[in-house]
Amino acid sequence: MLWLWRERAQQRRERARIVDKMPAPTAKPAIVLEWGAVYVRCGVAGEPCPRVRLPSPLGALAVGGERLNETAWRGALDEFVARLFAEELLTMPQKRIVLNVEDAALPRALRRALADALYDAGAERLAFAPSIACAAVGGDAPTSIVVDVGSSSSRCAAVVDGFLLDSTLAYADGCGVDAVAVKLPYETLERARAAVASLSFVRRRGAEVRPGPDVVFEGASVPFQVRGDSSEVLFDGEGLAALVHGVLRAAPIDARAALAKRVLVVGGGSLIPGLETRLLDELRARGVKDAGVLTAPCASCDAAWVGASLLAAATPLTGAARGDALPDLFEMKLGLPAVVAPQCNK
Repeated sequence: MLWLWRERAQQRRERARIVDKMPAPTAKPAIVLEWGAVYVRCGVAGEPCPRVRLPSPLGALAVGGERLNETAWRGALDEFVARLFAEELLTMPQKRIVLNVEDAALPRALRRALADALYDAGAERLAFAPSIACAAVGGDAPTSIVVDVGSSSSRCAAVVDGFLLDSTLAYADGCGVDAVAVKLPYETLERARAAVASLSFVRRRGAEVRPGPDVVFEGASVPFQVRGDSSEVLFDGEGLAALVHGVLRAAPIDARAALAKRVLVVGGGSLIPGLETRLLDELRARGVKDAGVLTAPCASCDAAWVGASLLAAATPLTGAARGDALPDLFEMKLGLPAVVAPQCNK
């Protein structure tokens, strides 16, 4: 029995050494920021929805992509970040971890500028998470194909047990809310974009175009046929159905059956009525007979933020201090907490 006592004592010493090397946990919940092209959703971990949604500075900046240097990014981000904490969230980032939910294709220069702006605003540690994986958790579908219908483009990837399969990540440029908005009779893209979820709708595959009443919305008269025709761009050619079908083919063969039954549509475009039903029709027409489209238990446009809020509240975060190497978005190697354990049998 003496050897057993010595072995257990050695294990206790090893655990103590590991704990001593870990940063001290903070008692304050993390601040969760989801950086989108149109909105930045902000709140505190554990809350059921974002506290505020602010116009994003990334939409106009991302047009230049990597061609803009870090100094140019900082000029637009510093003022926004300072106002975010002091005037909008009314919560300062000191002694809190700031969890940033980002697109995997965010330019490196922008990511560095964003991190420096947050550090300068008082953030001590930053953590990062891929938005598509967070959306799968927020949509109660840790194993699924996530379709994020954004403003200027749509992105899609397979998520298995909460881990993003980066080899399946695919984009469809020009297949987003803006492509629908430009077909509505408004003078500016901003006004048209705000009206898409209220005016546009998606017809069933092969459905007959029937007449209907015109609608006056925000000072413009929108014909019934225009409302239905505007969303067809999402399924023309290499649209959403082709995007999902390509991701399914790129997924591991042993996961395809489960993924095909669990397609989750999120993002601003998911609010267009009839989109999920049409996507299901198109997938079955492409030979995916067992295709299924899930409905998120939260607002589908907020699924990524809600998932990140849940993960930050249930998972101990360490984050990166200033001067540390920023973690890669795809290096999520920790298992999901029990509250968001995979539920593939749904």
